[in-house]
Amino acid sequence: MLIRGVTLKINASAASRLACGKEGVPPEESGRIILERSGQELVITDGERGCFVFEHRQTTFIPAIRWDGATDTVGAGDSFTAGFSYALAAGATLVNAAEFGTCCSAVTIRKLNQTGFPTPEEIAALF
Repeated sequence: MLIRGVTLKINASAASRLACGKEGVPPEESGRIILERSGQELVITDGERGCFVFEHRQTTFIPAIRWDGATDTVGAGDSFTAGFSYALAAGATLVNAAEFGTCCSAVTIRKLNQTGFPTPEEIAALF
């Protein structure tokens, strides 16, 4: 069920199921379907690939920030959502908010064996 008046942030597999009732539909396609059905702009996160921002006039792909070191993905989605929400509340566009969320998750995956959160200094170093 979609709730009107909110920005949907969903992961790629959930978007696939919501849009088409099955797994494996690329986020580029499932996001377009959800946008058409709901009329609401949305963001789909796609793990290590990055995320897609679906607006009425365009779709923007924001690649994940590359990191070749050891990673721990616990909390990465929550960090993205927190950073994204914070940026939106501060007046950022959907694209800028998604970029900020991407930075937050990029910091989080580098914190091994802990459920850490990004500090302003760590975000600034990436952003």
